Amino acid sequence: YLGSGLNKMFYFQLNGKWQLAKVSQAVRDMKAVFVSYEDFPSSHDEYLSLESISTANGESQISWDAITPETIVRCRWGRNADVYYAKMKQKVCCDFVRVEFPELGSDFDRWVFPKQLRTANV
Repeated sequence: YLGSGLNKMFYFQLNGKWQLAKVSQAVRDMKAVFVSYEDFPSSHDEYLSLESISTANGESQISWDAITPETIVRCRWGRNADVYYAKMKQKVCCDFVRVEFPELGSDFDRWVFPKQLRTANV
């Protein structure tokens, strides 16, 4: 069951290194987009919930049907919710978990596929 890992510790590979990660949320069939941030290396690419992005001009949410690959979207990132622009690479509707990285801070929290997590003996 997807929610059985809530508040448990796992390992997630982030930028080539296994990091301790705590599962804070689990969502079945979440609509998400895989984005590549402008002017950042691909190591920053990530999945975002559809609700967390808006049109490039920031005026409205993007509908699931309207979003297509290469669409430029507006995203907020980090503690200060700074605005960044990204190109949408893929849209998916599947199970996701939100992970927090206690050793790295909240700026690195992200949505990942449950199968990407490895058991931590902590």
